[in-house]
Amino acid sequence: MKRPLSVAMDSSPGSLAAVRWAVAEAERRGVPLRLVHVWPVPRKGIPAADAPPLDVDERTRQELARVHPELTTEFCQISGDPVDELLAVGRDSELMVLGSRGLGGFEGLMVGSVSLAVASHAEVPVVLVRAGRRGIPAPADAGEVVVGVDTRHRIHPVIGFGLEEAAMRQAPVRFLHIWGAPAVGYPGALVTQIDLAELQRCESEALGEAIGDWRGKFPDVEVVDDVRLDEPARALVEASRKASLVVVGRRGREHGFGVHLGPVAHAVIHHSHAPVAVIPVP
Repeated sequence: MKRPLSVAMDSSPGSLAAVRWAVAEAERRGVPLRLVHVWPVPRKGIPAADAPPLDVDERTRQELARVHPELTTEFCQISGDPVDELLAVGRDSELMVLGSRGLGGFEGLMVGSVSLAVASHAEVPVVLVRAGRRGIPAPADAGEVVVGVDTRHRIHPVIGFGLEEAAMRQAPVRFLHIWGAPAVGYPGALVTQIDLAELQRCESEALGEAIGDWRGKFPDVEVVDDVRLDEPARALVEASRKASLVVVGRRGREHGFGVHLGPVAHAVIHHSHAPVAVIPVP
């Protein structure tokens, strides 16, 4: 039996955008959809909230049955710590989808703590979806898939996920590899234009080797190799303007504490104009 695609839901615009994205993704993948509502348990010193809005499930259930009658759906309401419960749900999920209230660009850090924590620690890919500027759930489904590639690290899960998404969407995939000029050995030294051209050639070859045999596994996907001398986070955020999805990797840590995101993934999650898929890389 196929594992479900799980999406965290409540009545917020970001959650509605996440549900909309998750419905389309579940249909593309041909997997069941699990909608999860976690109701936080009151902690010491924090007063209990009102009763959970149970009607959210029923309204969503009716709408999905009407518009997507062939989609298998499951509704799950859990009480507990939102991060812990969503991480537990994710362990037997194909993919986790959460909403964020980001506005895009560099206007501010707007990803909620729960979404960020789940993206940082989940064992499966996590997609963060933001609502539109006016609160309307309108994530883009058209446009290329942009994949951030760092050839210095193991990136096969990131490449595979990006190509699979592009194939399902019948969209091009752009592998964006950003490199920086090397530090010079003494004050006043310069990297010449010839040096930069040679470095660009080497970085392009490194990207080609990293993608390697993956091209043959997805022969119908248009692949764009994009190698630039730039700042990685800025380039990925700019590329997200015309993307349907941005894919970044997240390297694991030996311990279970703290945020497991690198600075580039962290910046992209906060500022991307498109949904962001965070892929755990062993």
